Amino acid sequence: MGAASGVDGSYFILNVPPGTYTLRASYVGYREVTISNVKVSADFTTEINFALIEESIELREVQIIAERPLIQKDYTNTVRTQTYEEIANLPIRGAVNVVGVQASVVQDEGSNNLYIRGGRPNEVAYFVDGVAVNNPLAGTGSASFANLNTNSIEELQVQTGGFNAEYGSAMSGLVSLTTRQARANYFGSVEAITDNLIKPGDKFFGPYTSFGYNVYNATFGGPIIPGKDMLTIFLAVERQFLRDNDPRAIGGIKPNSSLSSWNVNGKLSAKPIPEIQMLLGGYYYGREGNNWDNFRRFRAWENHQRFDNTTYSGYFKFTQNIDPKTFYTAQVSYFREDLKSGDGRWFDNLLAYGDTAINPFLTSQATNPGAVYSTIAPKGHVLDRFTKSKSEYIGFNGDITSQQGNHLLKLGGEYRYYIIRRFTVNPMGLAIGTTSTAPDALWRLYRANNVEYYGYTYDGSYEVSGDDNFFVDGNDKKEGPKHPVYGAFYVQDKIEYSDLVLNLGARLDYFDANEKVFKDPYNPYGERGTPGGGVFDPGDIEDSKATVTVSPRLGFSFPITDRAVFHAQYGIFLAQPPLQYVLASKTWLNRMIVDAPFSTKIPNPNLKPEKTVAYEFGFRQMITDQAAISITAFYKEVKDLIQSRNIQPGYPNGYESYINTDYGTIKGFDIIFELRRTKNFAATVNYTLSYAMGTGSDPLTQSRIAWIQTENPKLIAPLDFDRRHNGSINLDYRLGANEGPKVGDIYPLEKFGINALFAFNSGVPYTQSIIYNPFFGGVTEIRPTGAINQAYTPWNFRLDLKIDRTFNFKNVSANIYLWWINVLDAKNVFSVYRGTGEPNNSGWLSTREGQEWAQLYGQEAVDIFRARENNPANYGLPAQMRFGIRLYY
Repeated sequence: MGAASGVDGSYFILNVPPGTYTLRASYVGYREVTISNVKVSADFTTEINFALIEESIELREVQIIAERPLIQKDYTNTVRTQTYEEIANLPIRGAVNVVGVQASVVQDEGSNNLYIRGGRPNEVAYFVDGVAVNNPLAGTGSASFANLNTNSIEELQVQTGGFNAEYGSAMSGLVSLTTRQARANYFGSVEAITDNLIKPGDKFFGPYTSFGYNVYNATFGGPIIPGKDMLTIFLAVERQFLRDNDPRAIGGIKPNSSLSSWNVNGKLSAKPIPEIQMLLGGYYYGREGNNWDNFRRFRAWENHQRFDNTTYSGYFKFTQNIDPKTFYTAQVSYFREDLKSGDGRWFDNLLAYGDTAINPFLTSQATNPGAVYSTIAPKGHVLDRFTKSKSEYIGFNGDITSQQGNHLLKLGGEYRYYIIRRFTVNPMGLAIGTTSTAPDALWRLYRANNVEYYGYTYDGSYEVSGDDNFFVDGNDKKEGPKHPVYGAFYVQDKIEYSDLVLNLGARLDYFDANEKVFKDPYNPYGERGTPGGGVFDPGDIEDSKATVTVSPRLGFSFPITDRAVFHAQYGIFLAQPPLQYVLASKTWLNRMIVDAPFSTKIPNPNLKPEKTVAYEFGFRQMITDQAAISITAFYKEVKDLIQSRNIQPGYPNGYESYINTDYGTIKGFDIIFELRRTKNFAATVNYTLSYAMGTGSDPLTQSRIAWIQTENPKLIAPLDFDRRHNGSINLDYRLGANEGPKVGDIYPLEKFGINALFAFNSGVPYTQSIIYNPFFGGVTEIRPTGAINQAYTPWNFRLDLKIDRTFNFKNVSANIYLWWINVLDAKNVFSVYRGTGEPNNSGWLSTREGQEWAQLYGQEAVDIFRARENNPANYGLPAQMRFGIRLYY
């Protein structure tokens, strides 16, 4: 690819994929100039200027090595880009963990959920090679994104706050991952990482022990026809086996908490002619294992929740350059995520859960044995819940981009058609069976055990398609899969002058749940005393309402001097509601409203998109030629967030549903300092001060309030993920070839590197309360002794370290490294008992009631109670040491 400059020497090359390139400039009568190591990032301009020297001067070709600019003039929002090389040096793995140490990002240790600028997890959009990979039901990022092979990442881009009009279904942040693409040269790697050099339980250098961490991966890329880049392929595969998939600072290896996974991704690139490029790519991620819980981990660990999940993603992308100024892109995408979870022993054998003939530990048919001293699960205690889902979408998107003078115009749209299936049930009661001979007797048995289904048969045995026949007499009570649709259209104009960059855009979003909703939410089955009142029939429901929204976006950037840039951003950003709060099973509606067996939650197909109005002002200044600092202030108004509410009075019964009622404000500022590699040393410092306030942290925050039918709060308070102070410091020291101390003719430390990452935050908010028994006692409401979320846990900090050395052997290099996590063995606290503010003591045993209980049941009961109080889930990651080796060419 290339371009011819204008008479003034200006030029532009459009449609360049992210990556590292070599750029050459030549002109008759002048020496050719080559600039290598040119970094190109998605959606942004890389400015490269040439100074040509007359041919009459006797010089060879001029060779220049480019450096990524510290000041990117066309950034009109906060953007952080991590390249493959930068990610490889870090003492962390996984895209989510890399994002988690950026400014404005909060990540709980050991969790894949990210909170960007005070937003909920579903407010972040995740993309892999342009394919959206958020789980449609939960709205959060797919676990496959977090576990993509790190060696297959070309670029990871994080945008916090605002972003251009081409991106939708996101309110707080955008995380875009581009996988590697092969070119004319062959390359590949093989890597192994393990902590099994230390036996489980043994200590090494103080706190370090093995948690059974094992990761193996390989990559390969290159041309299918040697030396030609017209047809290339890239493949990556990774195998993981984790003996403890959720290690914590206390508790050691937890039994039956392993994870086994495969991750495969690839990309085929074809350029039949220079003007056309075609990409065919995708990935597969499959994992299975068990999740531990603090109730069963002592004696019933065999019943720890078992999961079996698979994710598939694929796309075909066609790009054509119409002329040097214009190109268009068309892409078809497919995403699918299958999730399944249940009891660790019985899993999808639903009729075995409560059957005493199969499970001898049950006290009677469909009855679990009682808890030991009402505190921990006895052996054989069944996890009485099975759920599975299959979420798919087929997507189409396209755009046309044209450079017209100083205007880079882009016009595009997208469309997604969803196919959603879900099944959940409490299986233990199915073992009781039924003596009824009615045609729908089995359906009624499942209904009595809280089955919720669509896209599957009522017993979950196989998938169904087509329309519902729920209201037709018979025994199948078919509920077909759900088919929401989402579409969008956008236009944007990037105007670039030498002293000003403007990003102007607008986006139109359309969402239709394609679902049925009650005509009268207060009389869902018709009014009392009317014909058919109190009986669920087709006349009680109607089509849900589609929503159409318009979101303007405005950003600008202008240089104050040649070393300082000011930027500002304003925009309205929307996120479609997670489908688990929108799509409803008619059997579930029938069971919950007629019988009202417990706190009843009914999805609401008429939920509107959640909305954020965001403002951002920033300043970037080069301190030296190698260092720059960025200061950005932000303010967000968030409204129409989803929250649970009681629908009372209702006939035949009241119930709980979801409405757009929560709101909040988030304000703060970021400071980012970057030192480009200078005398072998590089550094990045991120710090964020923020105040994340709102009326609810998630859609279930006020569920208990709705259940006991008290007044909902109207005042804002710190959100659960509010972190007033949050930041990270990354230091990297690296020697090149023939550098470092010299012994004879040898440089023993050449190609040696050390990377230290220190992360910190000011603690997790919680609401102080009276001392209570957290495990039993029938407490329905805990009386607070302080305002909502006004108390905070202690500050958290963690130091990770990676030391590596590269050795060259002809055409193969070996990078050997030691990787430490939580070097200082900090016991970070992420949850406490509200009565004491401590992670390992509820205080209940010190109360009069607790002392009487201890005297009644004795020391064994007290020891068991204290063991469960000391919950590993209240702590962060333990100290870990891993050994790795990567061979590459």
